[in-house]
Amino acid sequence: LWVGTPDGMARLLNPNENAWDIYQVETDQNEVFAYPNPFSPSGDNVVNGDGYIRFSTGQNPVGRAKMSVYNFAMEKVLSRWYDRNIDGGELKWDGKDNSGYLVANGVYFVNLEVFNYLYPDRGLQDHWIKVIIVK
Repeated sequence: LWVGTPDGMARLLNPNENAWDIYQVETDQNEVFAYPNPFSPSGDNVVNGDGYIRFSTGQNPVGRAKMSVYNFAMEKVLSRWYDRNIDGGELKWDGKDNSGYLVANGVYFVNLEVFNYLYPDRGLQDHWIKVIIVK
C-alpha cells in the first residue's frame, strides 16, 4: 500500500504489521520558490472556480511581503501586499492583473520583497522568480 501526501510518501509492505517505510525529499526550508510552475489558472489548485500558484517564502512566515508581477516586457501587471502572519508564509496569485483580468500565456517575473520581523537585522529580502502561465 502506498500513501502520498504533500509531506512525502509512505509504503506499507505487510498490512498485518504497522511498519511503514517513509520517503521524503530533503529541501532547503529557507528556499523561496513557486509551485506549480508552469501554472494553469483553470487547472491548478482550483478553489471556488479560481486557480492559483503558491509562492513559499521560507520557514519564518512572519511579517509582510510585497508581490510584484511583470510580463516579459517587464511591465508591471500586479502589485499586492500580503500579511504572512495570516497567510502562513505562502503567497498566492490567481493569475490575474491589477484590473482582475487573467494575464496572457507566457513568462512572468515575480518579485517578492519580504521583511521578517523575527530577524529585523536581515532587512528586506528581495527574491525574483520566473513563472510560466499556460491557460
